[in-house]
Amino acid sequence: ETDMADSSSPHAEEAPCPESPWKKKLRSKDAEEKTKEVFLVQDTSPLPSPLPRTKSRKHTRALQKLREVSKRLQDLRSCLSPKQRQDQDHQHQEDEVVLVEGPTLPESPRLFPMKIRCRADVVRLPVRMSEPLQRVVDHMATRLGVSPSRILLLFGETELSPTATPRTLKLGVADIIDCVVLASSPETSQMSQVLQLRVQGKEKHQTLEVALSPDSPLKNLMSRYEEAMGLSGHKLSFFFDGTKLSGKELPADLGMESGDLIEVWG
Repeated sequence: ETDMADSSSPHAEEAPCPESPWKKKLRSKDAEEKTKEVFLVQDTSPLPSPLPRTKSRKHTRALQKLREVSKRLQDLRSCLSPKQRQDQDHQHQEDEVVLVEGPTLPESPRLFPMKIRCRADVVRLPVRMSEPLQRVVDHMATRLGVSPSRILLLFGETELSPTATPRTLKLGVADIIDCVVLASSPETSQMSQVLQLRVQGKEKHQTLEVALSPDSPLKNLMSRYEEAMGLSGHKLSFFFDGTKLSGKELPADLGMESGDLIEVWG
């Protein structure tokens, strides 16, 4: 009965029960998490920002030094005499570079390739745009072996004047000038038959060129030479190819040609 009474007493009901191990683990984990939170709060706290006093002081000192230097330079400039300033201005003027344009060289005249059609040939002659066509006339006359007076230039059906120029005619690169050789007139053929004979005396200055037709006696040549040299009344002898001339001979009979020489002695 005593045992039964002890077990039913209130002290027996209030006796603590032993704690389970899993509850101990939960308590230890909670303690660790609280410790971590404390450390995190301490780590994430902002660092104290450095005071910008040092930087601002350095900047202020640099500005003060620059102002002092500029002030000293201004004082030195104000101390310069007017003569020194003039010398400096003169030196600056001498240092200046002046560009002077040289004389423009005249442009070379542009050559125009003129095309001249003569018979079955096309002759290309470079001429200046301002050059008269007389050069073309002379060139074609020399090329064809005729007198320039027999050369006629045509542009289409228009006769061209020797004084005209490619510019005044407004000729183009594709334009072609026709060259026509005129037939010789009777007067021209008669003039072409006149012989130009040279008469030479003892002295070099006693030279005369005489025009004589082939059927004219050589006596006319002799008298003209005597008058020209002031030897009228003097006894002179004329020789051609070593043969003494009497004056009755004809140039055609002796086979004379233009440029032949007749010698004079006396």
